[in-house]
Amino acid sequence: YTEIGEHTALLNSPGSSYIHFMEDQDPNYLGTAMEGNTFLSKLLFHWVTPLMEKGVRGSLKHTDDLYDLPEHASTPAISYEIEKFIRKSPRTRSNIYVQLDQTSPPTLPGSNNISLLKLLHKCFGWQFYAVGGLKFISDCTGFVGPILLNKLVGFIEDKDQPMTYGYLYASLMFLATLIGAFAIAHFNFWMSVVGLKIRSTVISLVYRKTLHSSNVRLSQEFTFGEIVNFMSTDSDRIVNSCPSFHTFWSIPLQLAVTLYLLYNQLGLSFLAGVGFAVILIPINKFIANKIGVLSTKMMDFKDQRVRLMGETLRGITTIKLNVWEEHFMRTILRLREGEIKYLQGRKYLDALCVYFWATTPVLISILTFGTYVLVGNQLDAKTVFTSMALLNMLIGPLNAFPWVLNGLTEAWVSVKRIQRLLDLTDLDTSTYYSDPPIGYDIMLKDATFTVNETKDELVNKNSPSTSPLEDLDAILPAPSTSAELTPVKKSVTFENDKIFVLRNLNIQVQKGKLIGIMGKIGGGKSLLLDGLLAEITKINGIVAVSDLDK
Repeated sequence: YTEIGEHTALLNSPGSSYIHFMEDQDPNYLGTAMEGNTFLSKLLFHWVTPLMEKGVRGSLKHTDDLYDLPEHASTPAISYEIEKFIRKSPRTRSNIYVQLDQTSPPTLPGSNNISLLKLLHKCFGWQFYAVGGLKFISDCTGFVGPILLNKLVGFIEDKDQPMTYGYLYASLMFLATLIGAFAIAHFNFWMSVVGLKIRSTVISLVYRKTLHSSNVRLSQEFTFGEIVNFMSTDSDRIVNSCPSFHTFWSIPLQLAVTLYLLYNQLGLSFLAGVGFAVILIPINKFIANKIGVLSTKMMDFKDQRVRLMGETLRGITTIKLNVWEEHFMRTILRLREGEIKYLQGRKYLDALCVYFWATTPVLISILTFGTYVLVGNQLDAKTVFTSMALLNMLIGPLNAFPWVLNGLTEAWVSVKRIQRLLDLTDLDTSTYYSDPPIGYDIMLKDATFTVNETKDELVNKNSPSTSPLEDLDAILPAPSTSAELTPVKKSVTFENDKIFVLRNLNIQVQKGKLIGIMGKIGGGKSLLLDGLLAEITKINGIVAVSDLDK
């Protein structure tokens, strides 16, 4: 059989992309970003100049006026990487669609179990971690500044040193600043590129899973609003956490080196300021945990609100006809008030983080220099300037710590939310469908479908079975050429007033025949089509559809 997703469109393979025909090409068409540019142009971002010029002229009216995405960042290339990873993933046991037999136990077909973090690591790990090298270079050049500043101030105070030392210190400070600026600029740029790929991957995975999963299980586990938030809010949080990850390992490095340099300048007096900073760490962690809890509760209300808004818009005609506007408006506003309540709590905690960010530098400086003077030391210009530069470097990571924890916490919540969707079992066509006999497009043989419960729940209550039909061609007669009406043998029942069941459906559709399905309202016509599309649960019987791989 052919697994769903194995046959992909031509543009879903690497090397394929959309291009403009020459006769339709705008003379101001920018082409593909960074394509054909020199290393120096990429280093200095000179390749962006044509885009900036169009912006100055006011020619940026729609997306066609922008650069096209490079091939490695295009959706077809990313989709190809996703499919390649999924095919290489180990198979797990599935228990949604099984075909029962009177003489043998149910067979459980294999299914792919996708781990979001493993997929992102496999597809973009080397790019993501390589970009972290630019962050490391930027941090290292930042330490050079205070050291050279100390040398430069000492050179100014010491009149005996030659002028070449002054030029050397100034030149090295300029060079270190220049290298650091290039490193952090390219870190931010390439982090945005990797984030774009991750966003496309997350959205593609959500689309793929919703198309490949059982509609019954999908509707039971998730609402429309949740799936929309997976592709918007949750994907944004995961992308925004990418820089936070590199900042998370960068903070201990900056703190360790900065504290060592402060010790060389101030001795043990620096512990007074550092002690105050250490006290802030558990406070910041507490704030980050509270922000994570409030974010989770806020997203629950947001999911419900988006779902209700979608249902309201889809049924707006019925709502207006029955004058239900006030009722739906009150319900939506009540959900919005709950969402605002937790959003308000988050913003108050954010304001507290800003307060610590604003007051920490002043308090650390006062405590550090006050302790240094009280123990009997004399402050000089070289010590003050160097220590202030180091304290400013120390304050930055400490202030960033709660924001980093907040971003990583929210991203982890979003990863777990999306992973719930990815853990759903894919529909296995090999166990649901059979091949129809020669001359037929569709055939149902003693097929039974249900909608409100999954296969496992029904099998645990009652295990209906059907004998397998090993040779369908031997059972069915040859196709008839006469235009005759073929009745569909079926039975519609309700079990416990909850489970809607279509029992023992039998139908044969010959190739090239145009047929219609007639029946009363609620008789199961739409469910019959859902059964052919594998959108509801098959209990037993045979469903045969031709050309599934096309």
